[in-house]
Amino acid sequence: MRSTFAGFTTAQLAMRASQKALDVTGQNIANINTKGYTRQRLDLISFSTGRGVSKYESSLNVKVGSGVLTTGLSQIRDPFLDIRYRNEVANAGTQDQKLAIMKDLETVFDEVTKNGIQNQISDIATMLQKLSSEVGNSEFDSMVKSSSDVLTKMFNQYAKQLDSIRSEHETNLDIDIGTINDLLSNIHKLNETIKINHIHGNSALELQDQRNSLIDELSGYMKIEVKYEIEQITDQVSVEVPKISLVGESGKIPLIDGNFKTEISKETDADGKTNIKMTMPDIITAPVPPATDPVVTPQAPQEITEEITAGTVKGILDMLNRSGEFDAGTETVRGIGYYQKSLDLLASKFAEAFNKANREPVFNADGTPQLDGSGNPVFTEKNLFASSEKDALGNPLPITAKNIAISEEWNNGQIGITASVKHNSPTGSNDNILNMISMLSEKMEYKVSVTDAGGVTTEKSLFTGSFQEMFTNTGSMLALDVKSTTALLDNYVTISDEVANMRDNISAVSLDEEGMNILHYQKSYNAAARLMTALDEALNTIINSMGIVG
Repeated sequence: MRSTFAGFTTAQLAMRASQKALDVTGQNIANINTKGYTRQRLDLISFSTGRGVSKYESSLNVKVGSGVLTTGLSQIRDPFLDIRYRNEVANAGTQDQKLAIMKDLETVFDEVTKNGIQNQISDIATMLQKLSSEVGNSEFDSMVKSSSDVLTKMFNQYAKQLDSIRSEHETNLDIDIGTINDLLSNIHKLNETIKINHIHGNSALELQDQRNSLIDELSGYMKIEVKYEIEQITDQVSVEVPKISLVGESGKIPLIDGNFKTEISKETDADGKTNIKMTMPDIITAPVPPATDPVVTPQAPQEITEEITAGTVKGILDMLNRSGEFDAGTETVRGIGYYQKSLDLLASKFAEAFNKANREPVFNADGTPQLDGSGNPVFTEKNLFASSEKDALGNPLPITAKNIAISEEWNNGQIGITASVKHNSPTGSNDNILNMISMLSEKMEYKVSVTDAGGVTTEKSLFTGSFQEMFTNTGSMLALDVKSTTALLDNYVTISDEVANMRDNISAVSLDEEGMNILHYQKSYNAAARLMTALDEALNTIINSMGIVG
């Protein structure tokens, strides 16, 4: 026969469990608008004091449990949805950052609402047309020179704008790296705090919410994997410790593992490429006798630029380091470098074509072209365009959009537009000016030289068309990239929103559900209280009414 007061214990435990459940429900409702809060649940188990089967015990004896025990609090989360959400956030971060940089580039190459390079090339053609009818008139030559000078300054301005965009996003990358290091540091500190709380019997669910929010934020910067490992503190106490790794091209690289965390940094190499490095913790080994101090071996920073596969950092790195068709291999990401090099190619091709067209052939006395030792015609160079930059030895650097300028000889009036390239051409001949005008609409092939990792240089065709078509093509490629990136971003955002909603359906607080729980636990509490009252009445009957002879 069971203890007389066992029923009271069962009722008391039921009332206590219902009261705790109401407390948890109230906590959930109170935090319904708290960002990052995860719905909590009271963990219950059936309590039994049975000691096993006795051979003297009747087989007809029915064992009944002794009530319910509260074993703790837990969060309602789905680890699979956490993984999916963080992966999609990383993918969306990549495309979002690319699109942001492309939008900045559009301000340079979108000439729909402004007079830019294309209009200025047309203006040069107009000035040449006027000069063709006024050959020898220095005023009209100056008009061509002035229009050409405006074009060079436009090239310079566009190049500076591209440099500013690059510099701005390098600064943004510095800020992101600082944020990542802060996140890693805060997650590491929370791990230690949560561990201490678990040792003292506190589940620290609110601290776990903070940690989950920080991990979610970290996943936007780079693709990560989070695994929880059980760390045994004592025989009775254990704690889940998250191991966070960077998901790289060649494998997983630990970011936070146990008692150590890493730190990342940025540097720019001699080629202008932005690299990301990870500082690993020092290796500490036991001392070797007779030494008494442990041996500390610093680890060299690890290069992880190519290991970053997704996230905001990936998006910035791609736009800073990739140049699309100007890169070796099958690289298709057109970063800032692609547009800088396309603009440089256009500027150098324009200068080269006009400098070549303006050369004056040297003739022999009999009117035949003079030839050099290799049998090539000899020309008097009359360069209209030149580089404004020089190397350490004073030699002009190759012409780019950043340094293209009117040559000093043309600017000082020492040379002018070569009107005719024919021998003893009559006054007013304009065959070469007409050639320059037709050259502005002539289709030319734009080639790029690419050197692979083995040092082998190959030349490939980038585009064939006029100067204006080349500039238009560069803007068109940007428009296509913006369109495809926007489509990808919308896709990733849609998926991440769907996963976030699925995750919220499980982890977020639902007022309707918590309201049902209040009614449920209230009835449970009232029923347990009624059980205690019934047991009290039964005991009163046994004590005060049984055995009385009427």
